[in-house]
Amino acid sequence: MKYLSRGIRLGLVTLIALSFYLSYLIWLSPERNDESQEQELSQKITDIRSKEELFLPTSVAYHDDKQINISNSPSILLSLHHFFKDQEIRRLQIYAYENEESLLKNLSKENYISFDYLSKMNLNEYLSVYQLRLSNNDKQKLKSIYFDEMRLNLKQKQLVFINHEDQQVFKFHVQMDLTQIENYLKKHQKQFQLHEGEIKMVSGQVYSKDPIKLQLYSYISTDQPYTLFRDAFFLNTRDIKVNDDTNDALVLSNHQGDMLSISLNDQMLHFRANQVDFHNQNMYSVSADYVSRLGTNLGQLRFFQREDKKIIYRAFVEGYPLFRKDDNGKIVVSFSDLGQENTRNMEISGNLTTLQVPIPSDKTKTLPGALTICEKLQSLGIKALPEMTIGYLWEEIQDTGVVDLTPTWFAYYQNQWLPYDELVQILSNGKGA
Repeated sequence: MKYLSRGIRLGLVTLIALSFYLSYLIWLSPERNDESQEQELSQKITDIRSKEELFLPTSVAYHDDKQINISNSPSILLSLHHFFKDQEIRRLQIYAYENEESLLKNLSKENYISFDYLSKMNLNEYLSVYQLRLSNNDKQKLKSIYFDEMRLNLKQKQLVFINHEDQQVFKFHVQMDLTQIENYLKKHQKQFQLHEGEIKMVSGQVYSKDPIKLQLYSYISTDQPYTLFRDAFFLNTRDIKVNDDTNDALVLSNHQGDMLSISLNDQMLHFRANQVDFHNQNMYSVSADYVSRLGTNLGQLRFFQREDKKIIYRAFVEGYPLFRKDDNGKIVVSFSDLGQENTRNMEISGNLTTLQVPIPSDKTKTLPGALTICEKLQSLGIKALPEMTIGYLWEEIQDTGVVDLTPTWFAYYQNQWLPYDELVQILSNGKGA
């Protein structure tokens, strides 16, 4: 019995020691940490949106003889860009013009497809995202080049990038069979809106007098959990401290000084990251790395605008940008000046509130054509045709959690996008032009 008792004790000690050792292997070993991080990253990757979706142009127009067919459909835009994948472009030609009139005069006016952005897009980033191949020498020439319209000339087999603000044109010869694109356009013609009669081009956009009928939408809104932004913005979610001592804010931070703060009163969020790597990257690619990890939880986020050192993303509804009256319906990514060793500080601001559940509706609203809007604005004192877009205006029904989305014309005036009715009121009161 004496030896049996000692054996049992020794066995227990051995089992306890083995338990500690196995616990160490499971939780503390580098292999476990690497495996868990890989698993965590793989879970995030499934929610990442592609840059092809994030950087889609706002609209596409097919110019054929005297008629123009226009579509804002993201599926149409994405499908057309799939034809560009892995295509080679050659023989770069660069042109500069004195004004917009001379620029348009020297461009082909028939049988071309036009892709329009409402703001500057980095040319090298566009070519990289949509996998168009060009020589390294041309890449260096285009390093700091931007454009807001891209044209595919079907007869000349040219790809033309236009910077309307600086009156610059960049032409390439296209090495691809364009009949596939022409056949696609014919097959999906019903998804385009036909414009005939008087037409003017403003920074790549087609302005006509044809009215536009669009669907009205309603949604139930909801606040996204802060964990969505924590997981998207912090590269390592294990190294995070949570400070919820205050009643009106939640603050998360890591040992590098990156910080996410969320205001509990108005659901605004603010993220700051220190020393973000900018080696072989630009504001477009870096901002997209963070915004893409939000997935579709904030709607169909897409690049909308560049302002100096800011990249602005907005949610799109059926191909049209979403605007809120408090201007909170966007994600703004801001950067500091270039720091040491190709790094910058970055800030991201946005809002937790988003659209969630659609409420069926068969109501529509007919908007006047862009030229009709422009004539009214010019009669109130605006001389040059402003850049405009149709967007959906977010209007909350008080104390219901329901949001009505109303199609509305917006004009870019004094560095901000304003609803047409609001701009008319400003100009009528003599506060504008």
